[in-house]
Amino acid sequence: MQMDDFIREYLISLGASEDDLRPYPYLFYKLTGYKGKPRVFEHPLKLFVLQFILGTLLWGAGMYIFVWHFHGPMIAQFYSAIAFGVGSGAILAVQVRNRAQRLKLYQWEKWLKDHGFGEGHHTAH
Repeated sequence: MQMDDFIREYLISLGASEDDLRPYPYLFYKLTGYKGKPRVFEHPLKLFVLQFILGTLLWGAGMYIFVWHFHGPMIAQFYSAIAFGVGSGAILAVQVRNRAQRLKLYQWEKWLKDHGFGEGHHTAH
């Protein structure tokens, strides 16, 4: 059995969802061909910071396209973009932390070693 198949089947048998198995940010890994570690093994603070940055930029770009482009930016819209980034980052971090605690999954390298895969196998394609 391939390592990826084993990891997928094992984590799903524990109750992990498909989103938990995808690396974050998924689109980056899909476009580059790299295989990152499953999201459930990521540190919640790292996920918070990434989602804060990406969420703020996404919300800001949407505000520019639909509002600022026609009416000009206002400070409240900047604050709303930051609030969106903080809110979405906090939700993602808490979800991943709670799922990792429920599944008793903490360190990716230790988990790989405990299941006979050694360290660093799942980082590149």
